[in-house]
Amino acid sequence: QFNHDLRSFTVGEVEFAVLFLDHTGQFTVKNFRCRHITGSGSKLLKSDFVIRHVRSHEKQRTDSERTGKCRAKQALVQDCHHPSLFILPAPNSDSDNLITAGNLLETLSTLEHFFDYILLDCPAGLDNGFHRAVYSANEAIVVVTPHISSIRDAGKVVARLANYPLSSVKLVVNRVRGDMLMTGDSIAVERIIDLLGTNILGVVPDDDAISALSAIGAIPSGTTSSRAFAILAENLHTGTKKIFDCTYRYRGIAGTIRRNLKRRI
Repeated sequence: QFNHDLRSFTVGEVEFAVLFLDHTGQFTVKNFRCRHITGSGSKLLKSDFVIRHVRSHEKQRTDSERTGKCRAKQALVQDCHHPSLFILPAPNSDSDNLITAGNLLETLSTLEHFFDYILLDCPAGLDNGFHRAVYSANEAIVVVTPHISSIRDAGKVVARLANYPLSSVKLVVNRVRGDMLMTGDSIAVERIIDLLGTNILGVVPDDDAISALSAIGAIPSGTTSSRAFAILAENLHTGTKKIFDCTYRYRGIAGTIRRNLKRRI
């Protein structure tokens, strides 16, 4: 997915911790972005204090680390397909409230020298789970969809993030339908950027292949969403400002036919 220079990236100390704040269908965005980042040669830790459907013995690792029964590195779960991707799973629900923002920051501080990126999966809402994740982050990525309710919630999150000493807050617009953008039936990405007042990191189109393959953890290769995720990961990794064009398939005569078929289906 990347050029030679990007693949030869040297693993060193962590560059920054990234906080994901999401509202609709964004677990898929984080999963595929993690795999694209590790495909570039970087070593990545994803802290999942939201995901509960991991095996009980994996969640027990986090509990053991919290109580001092094991080291933080021993609590990590390595991805079976991508050896440079590790997950720190959510603890058991009955002990979740015992983990404070300071506990999480201390744990990540012991791990930061082993990874280039640490991605924090922020839980929904603006309660203690939100504060716990933001407290440990250096940068924030807000994931939003082109729907009024999602944009309204994202606006509240952006306003709350202003109270934290983050170096940057960036935006990812997910599930964008190019056919509806062409007909004016969807809110334009530029309009979302203006409403939220944040810089754009990437755009991901709505793709049925994501729903079909995300259940088995596969990456949709050769699809529009795959190219969008590659661009998104490259922007995060190298600082480029490329934006995927979700409307290119719906231009011209062939694009008009696709739009009509999409509308009927």
